[in-house]
Amino acid sequence: MDFIDTGEDSKFGGERLYTLKVTNENAINEIHQEKINEERTELIRLARDKQKRAHKLLWKFIEHNIQSWWD
Repeated sequence: MDFIDTGEDSKFGGERLYTLKVTNENAINEIHQEKINEERTELIRLARDKQKRAHKLLWKFIEHNIQSWWD
């Protein structure tokens, strides 16, 4: 595993960002490795979206329950 410099990102105040280069020992060739990486990236993106939604729902639930504490 190696870290790859992806450059600076303005969303993070111009900090340098890095990504982890992962190689699968079961990959047959470079094309197969690229497909594995694309699938992994998509799964990570979906997990991040689900986590954001769960976070939003949790705080909505907490807010709803706090409003009835003093009634």
